[in-house]
Amino acid sequence: MTLSKTVNDLVSHITELSNEDFNSLFSKLLDMQGVLGHLDKITPEERIKTLSRLELFAERSSKSFNYDPARPKDFLPKLSRLDVVDCYFTGMGFEWDEKHKAIIWDIYPQFDSVMVIPTTSKERVESKGVFNVGKIQGLNGLNTTLLVGDMTRVSRKRIEVIPPYNHPKNGPQAVKLNKAWEGRILNAIVSLYANTLTLEDVLRYRTGVAMPDKLDAIKSKRFNAIQYKYDEGSCTLNYWGWNKHEQEGETLTLIQPKVSISKFEKQRIIEDICSKLEPVRIQAEARYFNWYHGGKA
Repeated sequence: MTLSKTVNDLVSHITELSNEDFNSLFSKLLDMQGVLGHLDKITPEERIKTLSRLELFAERSSKSFNYDPARPKDFLPKLSRLDVVDCYFTGMGFEWDEKHKAIIWDIYPQFDSVMVIPTTSKERVESKGVFNVGKIQGLNGLNTTLLVGDMTRVSRKRIEVIPPYNHPKNGPQAVKLNKAWEGRILNAIVSLYANTLTLEDVLRYRTGVAMPDKLDAIKSKRFNAIQYKYDEGSCTLNYWGWNKHEQEGETLTLIQPKVSISKFEKQRIIEDICSKLEPVRIQAEARYFNWYHGGKA
């Protein structure tokens, strides 16, 4: 027996009653016929998940907005960039779903729409838009990883403020990501959404098999979004920040390998030099010094 048939049987009994409350219920059930028809097309397991999402969506949708009495067009509670909040997503497929911690990125007092960056406490491989920011004061004591590539706009109705924590010296404080991470987030946004290369991109794909004569820049600035000029003749790479002028740039001296290697081997060595696994890093650095410095560290 399908869900639609069960409901239709119930509706047939309700229509025989004259009670005003039952007639009202009947009207509501008729409004839901389209939704029920779609629910009939999916498995019982998916139906349970979908109903749960619909319940969460309805709960969030039914929330009332609050406004500042002194500034009637401004929403309350007041939120600002880098605040950590609970965000109730109701997605499907690959989309974000259920409650997750998120970082406020773009917000205006008079707009319902808020740009948020989802987070996870699960360990992820670092990349342009995925990076660990450590422990955030006032949270659960776990490391937090930002997922900038999944940033999205949501209604304020999906957001719940996390209660302030009690700082031992400064008293109640908002749960907030340290402002020092703002630059890393901006680099991620620019490289992901503005098609701007990072220093690692340039070294991997735009300089042939040449490598920096020292590894410091690869390790510390690999995800910086940059502008650049590469002189193949002198093997020098001039680069500067995506929001800087060329005069503010830095110069990397590159060197050619002393043995014949492919671009793929060069790209792999950059990847391994930045690995979280110490044995992989050690082996990669040994290859680097052997190929580019004749074995001299």
